Amino acid sequence: PVSLQVKAEDGGRPSLSSITTVTVYVQDINDNPPIFEVANFSTTIPEDTPGGTSLFKLIAHDADGSSPNNAIAYRIVDGAGDKFVMDSTTGVISTAIGSNLDPDLTQPRTMRYHLKIIALDGGIGKQQLSATATATVMVRDVNNKPPVLEDPGTVRIRENTPVGHVVTRLFAHDPDTTAKLRFTIDHSGTEGRNEEGRIVRNTEVNLEASLELDPNDGTLRLTKVLDREEVETIKLIVNVEDLEAQKGKQIDSAVLNIIIEDENDNNPEFRKPFYKRSVTENSQNGVTIANVVADDKDKNRTITYSLQGVRSVTELIHLDSATGELLVASRIDREQVPWINVTVKATDSG
Repeated sequence: PVSLQVKAEDGGRPSLSSITTVTVYVQDINDNPPIFEVANFSTTIPEDTPGGTSLFKLIAHDADGSSPNNAIAYRIVDGAGDKFVMDSTTGVISTAIGSNLDPDLTQPRTMRYHLKIIALDGGIGKQQLSATATATVMVRDVNNKPPVLEDPGTVRIRENTPVGHVVTRLFAHDPDTTAKLRFTIDHSGTEGRNEEGRIVRNTEVNLEASLELDPNDGTLRLTKVLDREEVETIKLIVNVEDLEAQKGKQIDSAVLNIIIEDENDNNPEFRKPFYKRSVTENSQNGVTIANVVADDKDKNRTITYSLQGVRSVTELIHLDSATGELLVASRIDREQVPWINVTVKATDSG
């Protein structure tokens, strides 16, 4: 209000006068729009910010002198989705209760939000004035997800494969942008088995010294020549770990099965180096003299037996090529043939 003093004076002598106070009240009209202190605001928040967290505050001022003309209400008009809310009175912007800002869990994947904010004064109808501001919220990745190791399955290599041969390569992925992955072998869970399925002790076959895993690129190489007759299958426990994890250890594991395939690298071996048997002269054809048996360490090999020696002698004996059974094949006269010496050869199917 404006206060004035008004004096009234007559023209007499002496002059007489009086004074009164006049108060003028100026009625406010809504002629000033709100003005934001900052019209373009930006901030960065971590992806694991929980719902209900206060983030920042936008403030606007209105130069009008009285309420409701200078009373301001705030509202987000675009870009918030279900992620952000704004207090209409204070201008505080917060994450919405129950919201999740993890870009890997949003569709479409979003790491930047553009919020359009309006400030409205208390004018009525067309008298209401407003101002707008923008707020950019960038979501910063947090290394909080474990890596995922792809199933390596089963691989096959031939025995006697040279040192340095690449057995396989492991692959893993991690959605975190700062992930640093390291591959390792868990030797405590690794085991080898022979053809009969028996677990092979480390003193028999040093599996730890047989395979090397590159910690950076996941390449698995041979560091020792493998013999299938010693170990036929290897169950390898492999791990991948994110070294940059921010939320405790982040490790994934898988089982790699390695099958060592056979090569024909072993000669058949007779169970006895020498067989001595007696047979009665004039024995009938088909009478069994002996059974010679050979074994082959190589897998699934068929052994064939054959006679070697002077023909006149070998004609007296029949050898079953499949079983190694020696039989009388012709009449044997001791006065003419007091002893028979033949050599049996065993040949595998390699």
